[in-house]
Amino acid sequence: DEILERNQFINLTAITERDEFIKKHYIDSLLCVGYKEFQEAKTIIDVGTGGGFPGIPLAIAFPEKKFILIDSLNKRIKIINELC
Repeated sequence: DEILERNQFINLTAITERDEFIKKHYIDSLLCVGYKEFQEAKTIIDVGTGGGFPGIPLAIAFPEKKFILIDSLNKRIKIINELC
C-alpha cells in the first residue's frame, strides 16, 4: 500500500491498480524460486529494482539470503530504504 501511495509522487511502478499490482509485482516476483540457481544462491542482486521488485518480496520470503537492490535513481533507493 505504501509503494502505491508514494507512486503518486515518484514513479516507482506503472501498475497502479491494487489487484494488478499484487499479481504483477508480488506474485511474479516469487516465480523464480523454483529455479536451481535461485535455490543455491546465497546473495541475490536485483539490478534496476525500480520499486523494489522482485527484491523486496523475495527478501521477505527468504530472509536467510542476502539481497542487494540497485537502481540508477537514488530517489527510488531512498524510498525503498525508508519502507524497509
